[in-house]
Amino acid sequence: MMAGVASLADHVPRALAALRHLFPDGPAGFNLVDFAAPSVQLWTDPSGATQPDAGDIVARCAADHPVLVHVGRTRDQSVLQLADFPAFEEMKGTELWAGVFEPAGVDQQMVAPFSVVGFEVGLTVQRAGRPYDGRERALLRAARPGFVAAFTAAVASDRLNVLDGALAESGCGFVVIDRHGEITAVGGWATEGLGGWPSPVSREVAAWACSPSGRRPPVMMLDGQRPARLRWRGSTRQGALIEVVDVLAGDRYEGLGLTIREAQVLSVLDTGLTAREAADTLGISVATLHKHLEHAYRRLGVRNLRAALARVAQEP
Repeated sequence: MMAGVASLADHVPRALAALRHLFPDGPAGFNLVDFAAPSVQLWTDPSGATQPDAGDIVARCAADHPVLVHVGRTRDQSVLQLADFPAFEEMKGTELWAGVFEPAGVDQQMVAPFSVVGFEVGLTVQRAGRPYDGRERALLRAARPGFVAAFTAAVASDRLNVLDGALAESGCGFVVIDRHGEITAVGGWATEGLGGWPSPVSREVAAWACSPSGRRPPVMMLDGQRPARLRWRGSTRQGALIEVVDVLAGDRYEGLGLTIREAQVLSVLDTGLTAREAADTLGISVATLHKHLEHAYRRLGVRNLRAALARVAQEP
């Protein structure tokens, strides 16, 4: 599981709990709608507020729900309630009313729709009795941007999680870096070194992530030990998607009898950095770096860096 962002499964209960806190006099709902199918996925708080087949009933009877009809036709993002529509009274004699609203014990519903990352979402609050007033409508409208931001991040998290297992096994991972240099998500192998990632990242890394063209990718150290080569893989709503490659993956260096510091020096130099740049990355002096190189050459039975890297490359 990637770190840094709640998944959709985590997000929905939190969103519903927040809605119930704002509107405690009835159930709250979180609905994913596909108008083309049509299909509707429903989550409610409390969870037993609707019947198990409520989503199927809403999808099947969508033409009887005036808010769904209006939003499906216009994609209106206004906060709406059933009482806004003359068809509301006609709805009370339908299967939709008998199968969804009556079992929940409600006869009023307010909906805050939004469209994001390929989803049509409806935040709903419901109760019995009086319609929602202008103050309550303004409250739901003011709260909606926070729900939109959290939902967007949760969907992005779930989509990136699909990559997580394979990346971790191959010694790869990813981070997402926003325009302020903050790390908004971490996954794959990089998750293990989350504590070693500064946030915000260095100016060098942030500048490269925002504009990688023509720039040599920087090398970073995770947990102060494992060099990570960075590769720009595109942009997301959360920021730049950066692939993180564990340079020491595959245990090639362990089979050669090198110390961890000697392996670090060779792996960082293998990325194309100069001796000065490699020393700065490792937090050591150039003289110390050369001393580790001499020891590595001796263990590998070679005389220069090119031969040492070729020797490492031969190790399965």
